[in-house]
Amino acid sequence: MGVSAPLVLATAVVTVTLGPAATSAAAQTPTTPVNVTVQTPGATRGPASGLSEIKTNAGCGRGALISGGGINQTIDTATASNGNHVNGTEPSPDGSTESTGTPGVVATDVARWLALGGSGAMVDSSFSTTAFALCLTSNLITHTQVVMNRLTGPTTASTPAVAVASCPTTTVLLGGGARTTPANTGSLKPIASYPTFHNAAHDFGHKAAVDGDTHPDSWAAVGLNGGGSGTTPNTTYAYAICSQPGIDTTGVTVTVRSHEVSGPTTATTSQTTTTSCGPADGTLISGGAAISGGNPTTTDFTAPGSQGDHLNGSFPSNTTGTPVGNGTTTAASWTAFTHTGGADSPHTYSDVWALCAHTSSGPAPRPIPAPGAIPAPRPVLGSTPVPGGTTLPRLPGPITIPAPIPGGVTTPTTALTVIEVPLPLGLGGIAIPITHVALSDGTGTVQSQDGSTTLGGPTPVIAGLAFGPICVLPTGSHSLTAVFTPTNPTNVAPLTSNTVTLSF
Repeated sequence: MGVSAPLVLATAVVTVTLGPAATSAAAQTPTTPVNVTVQTPGATRGPASGLSEIKTNAGCGRGALISGGGINQTIDTATASNGNHVNGTEPSPDGSTESTGTPGVVATDVARWLALGGSGAMVDSSFSTTAFALCLTSNLITHTQVVMNRLTGPTTASTPAVAVASCPTTTVLLGGGARTTPANTGSLKPIASYPTFHNAAHDFGHKAAVDGDTHPDSWAAVGLNGGGSGTTPNTTYAYAICSQPGIDTTGVTVTVRSHEVSGPTTATTSQTTTTSCGPADGTLISGGAAISGGNPTTTDFTAPGSQGDHLNGSFPSNTTGTPVGNGTTTAASWTAFTHTGGADSPHTYSDVWALCAHTSSGPAPRPIPAPGAIPAPRPVLGSTPVPGGTTLPRLPGPITIPAPIPGGVTTPTTALTVIEVPLPLGLGGIAIPITHVALSDGTGTVQSQDGSTTLGGPTPVIAGLAFGPICVLPTGSHSLTAVFTPTNPTNVAPLTSNTVTLSF
């Protein structure tokens, strides 16, 4: 069911007879994205010999911290491409050192990213590896830490080994990476690197975070030995990049975007799969990729259909899967680059994840004098039917509005509150936006939006308040904002409110 037109054209606030309505968000500072710049030095050629690897890195400028990173490989289309694969994609304190010792917090305020490309028995002169660093600047997340965990394995051919690193309590997961060793085992490789949760519902990291999840707390790495010689001392490493303890992260929202497609299933074939941050999700801060047996968000991770399947990339991109360039500040998509080996691979899937973040840590709004109460709006005459036979009476109780700010302030403060009422029978729910505009001359209109979708038409601001429109929303997650447009834009600045996230 799509977004409906407004149910009523009056300035009454209503609820339904299903029980008390829930206010999903109080007034808060407008949300702002974190700032991320992608740094990449370009391609490094190699490996030039069989059963070996090359190492390259990308780094952040002064004052920026790694939130995530990526890797992309150039491969030939000939048989040699079957063995070229990702060996690792991970944070590094100096662009060379790897954290492979004792599990736990292994580094702080890391500003470089390592990309490691490995070869099979055959090589080609076209092989190369490119590193990507996602460099975060934020007035809230000012320090980070890297948590590493490792697992001995895989110890059996074609059986995945899952290592999971988890962020400490009260910190926020920003991104993560994966690594397998030793580097000279051509059939050993990380085939997955993804966000997850350290809880029973996700089998403590063996199931990945699903599209729309918020605040994952862990990062998983999956190693696979495709059947070549040597199963010991194979080791799989997972890296989680987290905010440091002591930072108040209550204003940070991290959202997962993920996508899965079938394939590649034919021998010596590559495929790219892309997912993107939505308009209400904020800024792309990291991502992950996998080649799997399918459904990694609902079942424990399973191996793909052939022993030789591998990753050739996990990187920030545009919506068509093209890697972004050095200095990009608007990256919003993440791409997984997957490849089969020398045999057909039935029941194989490509998976990709993006982590997106915004904060509500912008400048505090100007103090507002104590609000005065106004009577509740009069009920709409009669009643308005909604699906399921529910009727809409008026909202009980008084509603308060902020008094105007004196002094001819030219920048308004807007705060969005949403009354949400679930409907029976899985029909979604009713959302009633209420926008407060604190301004001495706050004349204008407010347009409510669900992401990039317009909800009804503009609503006039009366005595500092704009009510509605009352809308029936379908089941699923919604991100509502309100855009204030002043009557006189030369004297008063437009402004977008905070984002209210709700689900039915």
